[in-house]
Amino acid sequence: MQDITQTKGKEELFQTLHERFASESLVALDAGQEGPRPAGNGAAAGPQCSPAPAASAYGSLKTGRCWRYTARVHGDGHLQLRKPQTEKLCRRLHRIYGSERFLHVHVAKGAAAEEDFMRMMGTGFSVASCRYEFLYLNERPESSKSAADAVFFLSTGRSWPHISVQAVWQTQCPLEHNLDMTVAKFNARLKLGMTDAKPALQLAPTCIEDVPDVMSPNGEVMTDGCGWMCPDTMRKLARKQGWKDVPCALQGRLGAAKGMWMAWSGCLAQIQRRRSQIKCAVPEPLPEQCTIEVKAIPTRGCPGALCAEFVQVLGARGIPTATFEELVLEAAACHKGWRPRGAKHLSIPLCQSRRLFVLPDPTGRLKPDEVYLHAGDDVDLSELFDGSGEVVALHNPAVAPEDVVKFRAVDLPELRLHDPPYRHVAVLSVQGDQPPAAWLSGGDYDGDQPLFIWDKRITCVTPLARACHVASAGDGATASHVDGIPGQCSVREAQETPGGLSEELRRYVGQLIQQSDLLSELYGLHEVWADRAASAHNAEEQELASQSAAQLVRIYRDALDAPKSGLRIVIPDHLRTNYIPHWHRKAEQDSENDLHVYKSMSTLGRLLSSLSTQSQ
Repeated sequence: MQDITQTKGKEELFQTLHERFASESLVALDAGQEGPRPAGNGAAAGPQCSPAPAASAYGSLKTGRCWRYTARVHGDGHLQLRKPQTEKLCRRLHRIYGSERFLHVHVAKGAAAEEDFMRMMGTGFSVASCRYEFLYLNERPESSKSAADAVFFLSTGRSWPHISVQAVWQTQCPLEHNLDMTVAKFNARLKLGMTDAKPALQLAPTCIEDVPDVMSPNGEVMTDGCGWMCPDTMRKLARKQGWKDVPCALQGRLGAAKGMWMAWSGCLAQIQRRRSQIKCAVPEPLPEQCTIEVKAIPTRGCPGALCAEFVQVLGARGIPTATFEELVLEAAACHKGWRPRGAKHLSIPLCQSRRLFVLPDPTGRLKPDEVYLHAGDDVDLSELFDGSGEVVALHNPAVAPEDVVKFRAVDLPELRLHDPPYRHVAVLSVQGDQPPAAWLSGGDYDGDQPLFIWDKRITCVTPLARACHVASAGDGATASHVDGIPGQCSVREAQETPGGLSEELRRYVGQLIQQSDLLSELYGLHEVWADRAASAHNAEEQELASQSAAQLVRIYRDALDAPKSGLRIVIPDHLRTNYIPHWHRKAEQDSENDLHVYKSMSTLGRLLSSLSTQSQ
């Protein structure tokens, strides 16, 4: 497919659009007509951007950089344009259609802005005589100041060849091959076209083999999101990219597949895709769908840190406040310039820890509670392998005590001596009834990087039964906190409705926008109830708080998956509370007269009180 940036005459068209974005900041949204914002009625004019030299800008585009056009909806009937910025990576859809065809729109919070955005979705709008139509909505806003982030596509305009949004859909997720896909997942699959992965190596279609996943006896996927790659292919890719060392794995994209690929001598094809990696069905692959796109590779990492979230769950597992205070003093002594800050930014450096990509064991030898670790050439883990081998792992979001998982570190020569060697990764077992990655806050192997800790002051956590957070379709549909499943309408069903797929997408997007603050609200409520359980003065109060915290954990996990499951989540009234600990961020909001603040006696509360005293 021809790159649109190389089309004759495109430089002139690009210059027209680029200058408009760089010189005008406001565009009227009424009836899709553009125009400057009126200066009267007490409305302040938007910030003016100085024009950028379009010719040199287009030169940057031809040398591999792409432009990112952004705008913001404030709710006053206008679209505020932002100055274009360059990106180092040219995303997949940019390479096909040109980056100037895509506009990233951020929606401010508030009913007026959301109403303007929903109208934009239905009717589209114009900028510089170019017509934009809704393409997809990001599952979650990039900033907490936005209610939603969406991408619009330039479908037609002055001298621009017409390309419909439906044509872009077909490029990314062909409808006729994905009729049973839900509208919620269809929106998520469109987002993959904007992944920040770099094209690295093109393969012939015959070099790609699709293989089934490793399954547990009770039907759980043990290799969710991770496939194999021939070591020769990995070495060829490393030479082409100029990497100093050949990595043992990479996170990337391959056509309709995404996740991790690890080099393994048992891989007979150049690359193998697991069924769990393929996100949508496609017909015969085009050349661009047979290109390995690299997002990240395992590298020498830095020590991790304990955030307030981790301190709270570790405290619930028996780690005392004195341990964290000791770690804070060590960090202040070892890290020049480091100072403890407030709860919102709490981050305690932990030398004996690393964030590592997790991979499923290709040898099949690791037991369910074992892990193979390589934390870097500068980290000697031989004592760990020879001793108790206790390692604690956590992965965001860790909202429950059972999210703290203890493994036993072992040495596996087949991985240590493999060519290329397994370095800067953690390898988990494929034995047992459940994937160990799912114990880590419902994780998988498509690029998760949990924090692994081998500090003995942390690995002495109280034993607790592991919890597996593998989601099953429809499990939460009848729960009390679920109010309908509008996003579970299939593409086939949506096409048969009067408004078609576009209208069903619009309904689904409206639902997502209404729940833009749901996750942060649920997390804040869980913080409160978990703290109250640890600070309770009697057994009855502790039981009530513990039950409320456990219920919020279930709701939070359903809300995490809601953008893809299509569930509409509501928070039961009995879980809302204004009785909060002194360290909570709401305690700073003096305007709330019905707010009751108590002195927290939990591990996190005591630690933050201690840090506050030290900083005074």
